[in-house]
Amino acid sequence: MMADKLLSKIASRMAEIRKARRDAGFNEVTIWVPKEEVRTFRDLAWQAVEACGRSFPHRAPDGQHSRQRSKK
Repeated sequence: MMADKLLSKIASRMAEIRKARRDAGFNEVTIWVPKEEVRTFRDLAWQAVEACGRSFPHRAPDGQHSRQRSKK
């Protein structure tokens, strides 16, 4: 029972995050890339988000939490 409540809370929060991102003019996409290109593709995608000139709603309450890039 407690796990169900937690999962429901997490799902609700994720729905809020996705709605905020759609409302800010962003679309979520799912694609398949070769595993050796994942880091490069992810960094390129975040560069596009950062370069668009709009604020991206992150998980942080203030909506401005900076993403930590993978180091490798």
